[in-house]
Amino acid sequence: MNRRPRRGMVAFTAATLLSAAGCAGVTTAPTTVTVTAPAPTGSTLAAAPPGDWSQVVRKVQHAVVRLDVLTCRDRWMGSAFVVGPDLLLTAAHVVDAAATVQAQLGTTVVPAQVVAIDTRNDSALVKVLRPLPSTPALELVDSQPEKGSAVGILGYPLQTYELRVTQGIISGLDESVNYGTVSAEHAYITDAAINGGNSGGPVVDRMGRVIGLVSGSRVSVNGTTAIADRVERVGYVVPARFLVANLARWRALAPAPPARCQGDEAPPADGQLLTVTVAASDPSATDIARSLEVHGRSINEGRYEAAWQVFTPAMRESLASLDRWKQGLSSSFWVEAELVSVSGSAASKVARLRLRTQQNSEDGYQGQTCSVFLNDYAMVESNGGWQIDGVSYPQGKQRPCPS
Repeated sequence: MNRRPRRGMVAFTAATLLSAAGCAGVTTAPTTVTVTAPAPTGSTLAAAPPGDWSQVVRKVQHAVVRLDVLTCRDRWMGSAFVVGPDLLLTAAHVVDAAATVQAQLGTTVVPAQVVAIDTRNDSALVKVLRPLPSTPALELVDSQPEKGSAVGILGYPLQTYELRVTQGIISGLDESVNYGTVSAEHAYITDAAINGGNSGGPVVDRMGRVIGLVSGSRVSVNGTTAIADRVERVGYVVPARFLVANLARWRALAPAPPARCQGDEAPPADGQLLTVTVAASDPSATDIARSLEVHGRSINEGRYEAAWQVFTPAMRESLASLDRWKQGLSSSFWVEAELVSVSGSAASKVARLRLRTQQNSEDGYQGQTCSVFLNDYAMVESNGGWQIDGVSYPQGKQRPCPS
């Protein structure tokens, strides 16, 4: 006899905002570095004196970063925070199997790569490939907080582009949780609100010091489906002592190779970075530019399945198949792009992009090895990001680059 799980069962969920579950088609995963961090030493972090949370937020908000992650089949968002001039800490499950990672701090969007992942303590180090705005690294404290001490959580939950803050206390000091491929051992428990997209964000005390990293929370389960109500105020935090140990081991490492997907090819111009500028004044322009940069960067790196994820389902259907779309792209490389203008409604925009590409003559229009396009992209907001729903050419075919 088959038995259905009763309503009210408890499941663990990592707090990343996913557009769809799972990743298929990965042939080579990024290098994973699993580190065993030291056990607690018994020292306890004295509770920070009462203070104004608005002052704490002002102190640390400029170091909290939004991550946009593409895998071979999915796209999701998470959070991270600055721990060095070009280094970010986040949760392992946010960047696991990532083919492409973009980091956004304020209006600055830069490409990034995973350096190392600790699946036992749900943490990862990410290196940005271009400078972020100058901001001090957040301070990590490896002493254990007192039970009942106040904490704040900063991040980008629920598809938001606006930094959000929640408050609570540390209600427990040692509970391990397993999400399947990733776990968080000896985690702190907090009653602060945690939602999808918070993963990887910092958990800070009243002095703005990082005492841990957001990992996940508990949800109620009805049958095989997680229902909307989370188990009341049970969130999991990776203790900073694990982060300190990992960071000491990881700082000198080079980024690991990103995940490769079936159908990917060697990049035509390995190492060169796409330059994207934004001239448009529409409030959504930076976010749209990020999606177009993800698309172009994925093409440049030969990661055609990741680039394919930026298309809407309707656009994919109109293109017939991934194999057909990528024909002729093997030598094509986006070099410079300028987002000239953005117009339209809140959830549907037309983005005009001036684009310069390089390619072999056999792949270029009329034998062009350098081409200039003016493209009008129909953009639709979906799953916390902007997707390409169509493209038109207001000036006709691409032209050769000026001499």
